[in-house]
Amino acid sequence: MNELAQVLLLTTMAGSAIPVGGLFAMTEKISPEWLETEFRHSVIAFGGGVLISAVALVLVPDGIKELSLTWIIAAFVLGGLAFWGLETLLDRSKSSMAQLVAMLSDFVPEAIALGAAFATGEKAGMLLA
Repeated sequence: MNELAQVLLLTTMAGSAIPVGGLFAMTEKISPEWLETEFRHSVIAFGGGVLISAVALVLVPDGIKELSLTWIIAAFVLGGLAFWGLETLLDRSKSSMAQLVAMLSDFVPEAIALGAAFATGEKAGMLLA
């Protein structure tokens, strides 16, 4: 498989997690109710662990090679402030679209990192996808 086809396939699979997860969320009739709650907690914990490990094992070491400590701290602070501001705006709007906007705003930096990993030719793209 050529590189472009591989990138398209992996990014499509990564991006399809949002609608597939939405479909699973629509059919949450697991019985008894404690099992439903524990299943949801397990999925959230697994997803969070995967994201943290991808950042810790791939993005941070690569970023440290390219940037000074000042830029790294500034990027983390500005990113945190940006997402905090977005969350505050979404909370005040009381819109039903808040969940979708939050999910998509989280996916944008991940998509950028995935594209950068594939553009540099490193094998990290497979891990991130």
